[in-house]
Amino acid sequence: MLAQLYVHRLVSNTASERILGYLRMNQLRDLVAWPLPSSAALAGKTGGMSGSLLDAELVTVSGGPTYSLCVFASGFERGAQAKRVMAEVSEMIYSAVSGSRRSDCTSTPEAMSSNDRHSCARGTLPFVVCEEE
Repeated sequence: MLAQLYVHRLVSNTASERILGYLRMNQLRDLVAWPLPSSAALAGKTGGMSGSLLDAELVTVSGGPTYSLCVFASGFERGAQAKRVMAEVSEMIYSAVSGSRRSDCTSTPEAMSSNDRHSCARGTLPFVVCEEE
């Protein structure tokens, strides 16, 4: 839905811009937004209930594409654990989309320890890049 909203195919152009404006006002930045550079533009909605957290965002890479990312986490003993996992997922996706990799990432998964492998972008993660036609 976020991707459709971004390209103004969900509702009218006027309604799309109004909704996107509200989503850009989200001030909670400790989930998907936490590991992202300040140059990344965000528009999204966070939420949660007892034992679960949700963050759905449109993320615009500075000078690059916009993609949608929705992360739902539940079943964690502590909220901090869920937040950490959500931030790690966000960092991996951003790295894959932006083409950047952390300096400690190597070129092949086989050359990495299992701890490094989960935190470095592989470029084959499922995501939606929003494009206007």
